[in-house]
Amino acid sequence: MNFLSHYYLDHQIDDSLFVVGACTPDLLSIFDRKIKFKERSVSKRVQNREITAEQLSFYQGVIRHFQVDKLFHASDFFHTETQQLGLDLREAFPNKEIQRSFFVAHILLELGLDRLLIQKDEGLLAQFYNHFERCTPQRIKKLTSWLAGDDALASYDAFLRKFTQDRHLYRYKDWSYIIYVLKRIMRRVGIFEYSYLDSREFLTFLDAYEMDLGRRYEQVLQGFVHKLSAQ
Repeated sequence: MNFLSHYYLDHQIDDSLFVVGACTPDLLSIFDRKIKFKERSVSKRVQNREITAEQLSFYQGVIRHFQVDKLFHASDFFHTETQQLGLDLREAFPNKEIQRSFFVAHILLELGLDRLLIQKDEGLLAQFYNHFERCTPQRIKKLTSWLAGDDALASYDAFLRKFTQDRHLYRYKDWSYIIYVLKRIMRRVGIFEYSYLDSREFLTFLDAYEMDLGRRYEQVLQGFVHKLSAQ
């Protein structure tokens, strides 16, 4: 899941360190792909150690991220949605090479969920960013360094400051920005053939997919909320 979908599942929680912690694995991946931030290594950092209340909140948020990702990626919804979307992409552009269509479908689904949540309630974004404003970048950097086992994380505080100030999630309302983000992610994983993304047909494709996804996404997300509350 992307940032806002993760937040939506726990947006009733008012603990800002928990919320920021739940975003941290994705934030670190963007900041430096070489940093390996895995549930097992994170859990070892706190095993049999006394930790402060703020460290506990941050740690629980990080663990929540891994729980949500496991639930989402193992769900019938995820597998059915990405398989069908990948197939639809190949059928919509039969004369184009759709490299790693499953991966492209995966990213489109996650971006599309965030976009639908923003359209439904833009106030959710304000709440999301407010949690980051409650925590200074230096404080988040210190907690992240502690949990990642990296005492430096040079410039991570500057990265966090820019993330908070730019508020780029607001730009998800514009399909052109969604496409920009998609291209950037594709390049990061070695996909450089994406000319179909610049066509009018792709915008038509996105509109149709969003209309379809919009009919069922809330019920699906609420299902995840119930499953998480039962854990």
